[in-house]
Amino acid sequence: MPNYKYQCTECFKTYIGPQLSGTMTCNCNKPKQITGVRLQTPLSDELTEVVDVTASAKLRANLCHRWNIVNKSHAKHGSNFSGNQRVVDLIHDIVAPVLGQLRTSVRQMVIVDFSYDIDTCEMVG
Repeated sequence: MPNYKYQCTECFKTYIGPQLSGTMTCNCNKPKQITGVRLQTPLSDELTEVVDVTASAKLRANLCHRWNIVNKSHAKHGSNFSGNQRVVDLIHDIVAPVLGQLRTSVRQMVIVDFSYDIDTCEMVG
């Protein structure tokens, strides 16, 4: 569940947590309503790590096996990627064609493995 930040620019009263049903009321000299701003946790270092083509192929094979996804890499006629890529991009390439119950299952496994939600593209927990 994403967090929201509500902060008064005058007295600096701050609330960070689940989204409020409305606005936060600040009782400064002139009471006012403050709208929240959604906070997004930056991607982990593990997800932003850049892997080369060789490491990427190995990681893809391992993740496909773990998540019970058919590895659709093109080992026989070359890779779709000729350069380095981030782990998060590799994950999205792997899960892009996955649908239905398998996607639900894979989504949960990615959350367990990386604390990352492939559907909202956000860190969780």
